[in-house]
Amino acid sequence: TALGVSVIIYWLRNGTEFSEWASHPITLAATGYLFFLFISVLYSEMLTVSIKSMIVKCIYITSFYGGAFLYFRNHEVDKKFIIYYLFSLILIIIIVLVRHSEFSFSKDVSGFVTKPFFQDHTIYSAAMVFMLPLVAFQLMKTSMGNGIMYFFVLLLLVTAIFFAGSRAAWLSVGVALCFGILLYFRMPATGFAVLALVIGMIVIGKSDD
Repeated sequence: TALGVSVIIYWLRNGTEFSEWASHPITLAATGYLFFLFISVLYSEMLTVSIKSMIVKCIYITSFYGGAFLYFRNHEVDKKFIIYYLFSLILIIIIVLVRHSEFSFSKDVSGFVTKPFFQDHTIYSAAMVFMLPLVAFQLMKTSMGNGIMYFFVLLLLVTAIFFAGSRAAWLSVGVALCFGILLYFRMPATGFAVLALVIGMIVIGKSDD
């Protein structure tokens, strides 16, 4: 809450930067999400609970998305953040893999070997999937020496995701790979639309099964 209030105060003093944030496509998408959430609240059977939930979501978006928008304007900060976060994540991955190996990498224990760092293996997998495209991008654009380092980091991430046993994580990897291919070959917006349509049809088909 304090972070959210700080971000709002900063915007009140710097209206130009708020206008830049407000016109961003992600902000518009988040606004649309909150609008439909507000409509849902009006028809909620537990009005108090729904209002509290919406307030929390507004605070989260303002604090973490709005705050990150201000913080990452400097691209040098981006690089440092990625390196620091990746280093800490690698340490956690190594600890989790060592603990998991004590149980012969059984799927039955994958849900609690990630604690206390992550609540369960799905959140743990999601954190690694988020870093996969960034590491792959660094691998393609860096020199040979750093490229070897990023290659082993990428291999470690894929290995950890495999042993985490999260099917949703692998689905996310597949989607990220498809989008990466589209971006690499500079395919037009219609390519993204077709990909989204195909993925949606697959998801709907699987849900019917």
